[in-house]
Amino acid sequence: MEQEEEKSLLSFFEKKEFANEQKNLINKALDFLQKKKSKNVKEIIRISEYLHKKKFKKNLIISGLLFLDTQKGDFPFLKKEFGEEIFSILENKKKLEEILIISKLEKDKLPEEAIISSIENVEAIILHLVSKLVELENKKDKDEAKSVMEGEVFLAEKLGLKNLKKDLADEAFKTLNPKKYLEISNFLKMSRRERERYIKRIILEIEKKIKPKIKNVKIKGREKQIYSIYEKITKRKIPLNKQRDQFGVRIITHSEGDCYLIFEILNGAYPLVDGTVKDYIKNPKENGYQSLHFCIKYGTKTVEIQIRTKEMDYIADGGGAAHWAYKKIKSNEKFEKKTAWLKEVLKLKEKKSSFFGEIKLNLFKDKIYCYTPKGKSISLATGSSTLDFAYRIHAEVGNHSIGAKVNGKFVPLKTELKNGDTIEIITNKFQRPRRDWLKFVKTKYAKKIISKEVQKFENIPVPKDSFLKKELNEREESPAEIKDFPKHLLNFARCCNPLPDEEIIGIVKSYRKALIHKKDCNRISGKRINEVKAEWKEVFSNPIKIFVQTSDRSGILADIINTLLRKNFKVKETNAKLSGNNFAECYFTVLVNTKEELKEAIKRIKKIKGVMKVWFD
Repeated sequence: MEQEEEKSLLSFFEKKEFANEQKNLINKALDFLQKKKSKNVKEIIRISEYLHKKKFKKNLIISGLLFLDTQKGDFPFLKKEFGEEIFSILENKKKLEEILIISKLEKDKLPEEAIISSIENVEAIILHLVSKLVELENKKDKDEAKSVMEGEVFLAEKLGLKNLKKDLADEAFKTLNPKKYLEISNFLKMSRRERERYIKRIILEIEKKIKPKIKNVKIKGREKQIYSIYEKITKRKIPLNKQRDQFGVRIITHSEGDCYLIFEILNGAYPLVDGTVKDYIKNPKENGYQSLHFCIKYGTKTVEIQIRTKEMDYIADGGGAAHWAYKKIKSNEKFEKKTAWLKEVLKLKEKKSSFFGEIKLNLFKDKIYCYTPKGKSISLATGSSTLDFAYRIHAEVGNHSIGAKVNGKFVPLKTELKNGDTIEIITNKFQRPRRDWLKFVKTKYAKKIISKEVQKFENIPVPKDSFLKKELNEREESPAEIKDFPKHLLNFARCCNPLPDEEIIGIVKSYRKALIHKKDCNRISGKRINEVKAEWKEVFSNPIKIFVQTSDRSGILADIINTLLRKNFKVKETNAKLSGNNFAECYFTVLVNTKEELKEAIKRIKKIKGVMKVWFD
């Protein structure tokens, strides 16, 4: 890094507001770039400018300083000097780079779920998207622009990063079709900055007309991106000079009645454009989309207005399957619901960033994605072994497996795989399936093939699978105890779901395991041979895992986290999975100090709309 370049970087950060701790990290990052003799200063400044302008977290901005010059050998130093959160972003960014490079070489496009599932820190994906935007601005490479349009633009849409999606699409379109970009740009007659100012002026004027009559209202601009205008020309066959909604305003209000009242107010204040009123509230689209659309004349411009309730906005704009169906994008409904939850938590994370440093969020815990050495993605159930992976490739590969290399290291067949692992299976033609393989394979297909092969060679019945004993995570604590059996593993009965302050008893099930029931549980009424005294703990030294069954409405995961954070409960980990019949099951590992705090946390969770049941496992 040249002296002038260092001055440029210093000058940029001196103009911005950072806490003293963050300034120290920035100085460390600049020292790191100096030692690396970085050749990427221009790109680093542009990435930092973008992240700061879009109000991303400060730690993400500092990560943006480091990632272009980071190698795996730097990881121990970076973890020690910059802390766990920045290190996690950099580590996952490097993992994402490796996955995408191999995928690109093999011309095997990864599904979006594979990318998001493989990366434990979603901010690494944001960093990847911003770096792609800057790369496009600098290189103007058509092949790269096409790749971004098919990949990163869609990924940004999935994560609800609307501004980033818009910027990526516009920049890619500008490279792919500069003449058409210029034509649309000229048609709009004003620069983007001027258009944004124009929309702000419209919003302020509309607010003055609405708010005297309706207090609970939110108004935001919907300035159309250049690429979306081009899509209307090509896909919907609307000529450029007949497009009415280059400027758009979305109004979010409390009730359906307010939607129509706002329509009356604006209809009386501005000329209505004939033939533009579309009432999707009374006549929803097939996918459930609801909103009231119409266009008004504002000076010489036409402005499209959309009015909807908050609930309608969640469905249409919050990320569920309905919105992508409306946008005519192919959709996997289960995946869309998961990414809808992820969007809500991303929004919440920006608002409550100080609380979120330690939360481990995994919405795709039921499935992992691993990769062959050539970059092909393989989806497996969580907990799958290298042998499960071998059988997913081919039955014969599994049958002849003797070991594997995971991320370059030799491991046995029973090794449990993690998201993002790259696996090379080692085979021997003399190997055959063994009976003990059934103890550690997870997938039904692998069990079926192994059972069949074992019967063929040994000609004796294969025993049925046995359930593995559930081990309590050492990092978590049971909220109850049996003082006479302090080392027993305690589970809570699902028949009665006991909660703090309800009278409980223990039923000893084995020499290491006991089940906690309500004292008046019908399931254990009458003679109880193995009954022992159980009671709720008054204080806790480790986190408690709280399970919650909810409806799968968009935003409910974020609502629960937000409720806990508002009362200063620390959430260490959270997970959600769809459980069928439009239900979801979540858990939250929460730091509480006393039984009273635990009761308070449960009480507040139960009050949230859509929460149906709370229990301990």
